[in-house]
Formats: sequence, C-alpha cells, structure tokens
Amino acid sequence: MATDSDRRAGELLVELGGITRPQFDELLSEISLLEKKLRRPIYLERFAHERFKFADSIVSEVQQRLSRRLVFCPRCNTKNNVFGFRPGEWVGCPRCKAEFGFSDGLFPEPQSAADTTVQRGSSLPFSDLHRDLPGHRVERLVAEGGQGAIYRAFRTSDGIRVAIKAVRLARPGAGGEARKRFERERKLTQILDHPGIVRLLEIVETPEMGYFVLEWIEGDSFLDLVNRTGAPPIAKCIDYARQTADALAHAHDRGVVHRDLKPANLLVTKEGRVKIVDFGLAKTMMDHGASGLTQSGMGLGTPN
Repeated sequence: MATDSDRRAGELLVELGGITRPQFDELLSEISLLEKKLRRPIYLERFAHERFKFADSIVSEVQQRLSRRLVFCPRCNTKNNVFGFRPGEWVGCPRCKAEFGFSDGLFPEPQSAADTTVQRGSSLPFSDLHRDLPGHRVERLVAEGGQGAIYRAFRTSDGIRVAIKAVRLARPGAGGEARKRFERERKLTQILDHPGIVRLLEIVETPEMGYFVLEWIEGDSFLDLVNRTGAPPIAKCIDYARQTADALAHAHDRGVVHRDLKPANLLVTKEGRVKIVDFGLAKTMMDHGASGLTQSGMGLGTPN
C-alpha cells in the first residue's frame, strides 16, 4: 500500500512536470498491487522514473525535498528507505540485520546515497580492497556466492565504474583448490574477447586474495529481469538466445566450456545486449587435469 511519503513524492512529481495527475493515480494502483505480489516496498519516485523516463534531476529534487534516500544494504543488497540522510550515521538493514552507514566524502562525486554505503563487520572490509587495489574506491557489495564476492567500484585513473570479483585463495581445508580455480579462471578469461562476454580489465593477486577487475555492466541479470517484469516477448527471448549462443561459440572455438550457464549469469544491458559473466567453473576442453576440480558424483553449476 502506498505510504504518505509516496503520495507526497507523487504530488511533487506532478508539480515538477515528471508525470501527469492521471499517471500519478495509475502509479498508486500499480504500486499497491506490486507490493502485495513482491512483499517488499516500491518507492514511487523510482518506479515512476523507470516507467516514464523523465529527467534524473527530477528524482533528485523529489528526494531532496523529502529528505529521503533509497540505499542498498552492502551485504544482502536489499533496498532501504532512509529519511533524514546524515553522513556518518549507522543504520540497520531490516532483512539481514547488518549495520551500514554513510561516509562523508569518501567517494568522489557520489551519484546517490547508495554510492556511499560502507559495511561494518564485513567478511572482507572495504579497507582491505582499497589496500590491495590502489586506485579503486569500492562503492558497495553487489553479490556474494560460493566462489567469491562482487563489488562495484570507481576507478580513479579514468573515472569509470568497474566490477571487482574478490576470491579468497587461502581458505582453511580447501587444499589449494581455490587457488587452482583462480589460476584457471585467470587463464581462460584472458583468452576470451567478445562483446557478449564481460571484459577483463585487470588481475591482481596477493598471498590471500585474488581479484578480477571487470567492466561494469549497467543492467540486470536475466533472472532479476524476469522476476521483476515477467517473461520478455518471444522475439526478445530469441534475440537474447542468439546473442548468448554467439558468445558461447566464441568461447567454444577457443576450447572454453562455461559449465555454469544460468539466468543469473546472463546480464542484459539497458540497450538489450547480453553479457555472459562468471567463468569461475569453466575449463578448457583440452585440459584433462581439470577433472580433478570437480569431485566424483558432484553436480556441476551453482544454485539459481
């Protein structure tokens, strides 16, 4: 159900020319239905911006007048509505109970409060990333998985956003397998160069950690896209499948098998381009020694 702040946000959007009054009424009805279906809050100004594509400055003006910020928990990536944004203040995520806060000027020209979230008590503190990757300023944790964690960062040398995949190489009881997987992924990603495969920019290795610095993709995974908006039209699905097959053909021509292809590992850009990510389980068809990295009787791939 739309909150009073959502109604006020809608009134401001009408006042600023972002939407019309009939569009405002339509949004309120849609948000109420979506919130019941998804069981999470939908913030009107963001939803309206995605729907009607008005200027970013209008969203910023609405949020400034409401003293409201939509921020991401750096641990579980849940969206949180924060009122009275104050640098240095720590808040708690209602979903995973992690504490996170806002750094005063930590990152150059943050685009929103989401770009200045830092996590307290993280398994891999941002300070460690800044130490190991000088010239990068970490903005937030994007995802965690069995093979490592993904962070969004700002590269200060040229001002572009990048994705950092961090992999622990010295894990107790792993028997060196984490390092073998890292070396394998390093080798394979360096021989792939295709617009349908996420581009590798840099590799950094320390005694305990391995880092892949990758191009940042503005878009959603196919999994998130379907969960949010439902299945795309058939024609678009065929186009996505064609792009994916073309990228896989490039990899196969170089002897690389992904082995973990799934909707969560297919990113779709705002322009409709498909990018395959996460070659952490990949191997070469010619490398017979790779079989030791998958135990007998163990299924390939990862959940979801």
